[in-house]
Amino acid sequence: MDVDIRFQQIVIGAEALGRIRLNDQNVILRDVLVSIASDAGDVAKSLVGDDINAWAKEIKDIRVENVVHRGLYGSAEAQRLYWLSESLYLLVVISLLRECGVSDDALSRIQQHERFMRVARRLAATRQPSPAVPEKVVTIDLPDEEWEAFDRAIREGRDG
Repeated sequence: MDVDIRFQQIVIGAEALGRIRLNDQNVILRDVLVSIASDAGDVAKSLVGDDINAWAKEIKDIRVENVVHRGLYGSAEAQRLYWLSESLYLLVVISLLRECGVSDDALSRIQQHERFMRVARRLAATRQPSPAVPEKVVTIDLPDEEWEAFDRAIREGRDG
């Protein structure tokens, strides 16, 4: 099966789960993803990393890129897309198991499963590093008239 199609199917499934749970057709995908990951608790963090919001945003951004823009601006690498799909699939399964009353102890043992460990390893290995944040912010202290002159020069260069 094509990785893009599998990704879309898993995201659609997660979105449908969110709609059913909220009894609302208008759901925000990122919120649904965070909710599904929250159901898994620490198990989710061991799978996708500490920043659940970044994981959810990445999936949402890829979905928007592939569905709304139809890949106009490119897409995620197939390998990354595959591991994101697998991580979401596992978290949906864990969320459904929790809803069925499976104990926290049993859910925490999922982390020792070979598939879970492989997805966690590969997802971490394909994660893009966060952009570097400058250690020191340099402020430029100019009077208002110099800022206005600077702004005018930029605008003239852009408009000219």
